[in-house]
Amino acid sequence: MILLDSSQLAGLSHWFIPEHPGYLVGSHVLNTGNGHVWADRFPAPRALLAEVAGNYQLYGDAQAFTPVELAPVLQGFIDCPAEFEPFLRAACPDLIRWERVVYQLDCLQPIPAPAGAEVRRLGVADRGALENLSPDCDWVIKTWGGAENKARNGFAWGAFVEGRLASIACTFFAGIQYEDLGVATEPAFRGRGLSAACTQGLAGDVLLRGKRVSWNTSPDNLASIRVAGKVGFRFVRRDRLFVTGVAIPGV
Repeated sequence: MILLDSSQLAGLSHWFIPEHPGYLVGSHVLNTGNGHVWADRFPAPRALLAEVAGNYQLYGDAQAFTPVELAPVLQGFIDCPAEFEPFLRAACPDLIRWERVVYQLDCLQPIPAPAGAEVRRLGVADRGALENLSPDCDWVIKTWGGAENKARNGFAWGAFVEGRLASIACTFFAGIQYEDLGVATEPAFRGRGLSAACTQGLAGDVLLRGKRVSWNTSPDNLASIRVAGKVGFRFVRRDRLFVTGVAIPGV
């Protein structure tokens, strides 16, 4: 496996389009510079493996990578075409299938502003608030390399309650045609409509950027599904990820 640099990756954007709502790992690495992409060979790769913050996506010929090559690299959540599954199972004996549901936003639904909260786009001055997110919430900024990068890029909205960042919605994967969102609310502030308000603000920004908005979650995450429905997302498809070396959230 060959780790590609930015100049090598720049000529491979066609590998990641057309995009579909959901996982957009390769596009995110290409667009943001966060993460890594490996090829089986270069030039003229037959397969690519993209990774950012423990999220992986495989593209191309399933037989181009061997299980021996994949095993030391994979630790996290993996999206891939069905033909890669036998190779993943050979590489990762602990592999678990994790069911997902995928949504897309065509038109924002108006929702009332949550009482007692300031909801706005996050910026450079909010770096400290992002650094103080709890483990329940800080996963949403990890695909951008942490708080400093997230504060600079303007791809997040937050809800502040009494000066504390209580809820945050971020572009989790910034694709070429789509942005896939992640949202999290601190446990003490749940049930107040903060997640939906942050999501609505961010989704509006994405649409203004001329991109489409997607959302993926697990079918048993009813709170996440309710937020998606409140903002106006529609169900697109059932999907799955494979998980290795880490615990499935909430299990």
